[in-house]
Amino acid sequence: MELAHTPHLIIGTPGRLADHMRRGTFSTEWVKTFILDEFDKSLEIGFEEEMDEIIYNLPNAYRKIMTSATQGVDIPDILWVSKNL
Repeated sequence: MELAHTPHLIIGTPGRLADHMRRGTFSTEWVKTFILDEFDKSLEIGFEEEMDEIIYNLPNAYRKIMTSATQGVDIPDILWVSKNL
């Protein structure tokens, strides 16, 4: 079941967002910006597969913002990949 109205903002954990995307709860067609807060912690606790799935399924997201309070964190390769290349 898709949301009744197209949301302007969706907030969730990588696991929950990936689940909603798999079930088609909302359309990813209109997503232009993707923000991932504390991406390094999400990777540490095992959400790499879900993050990869989310990024891969957001072909129109031309703005990808990742935040981390930890200094010197390497950006994983999955976050550089784009379906549009």
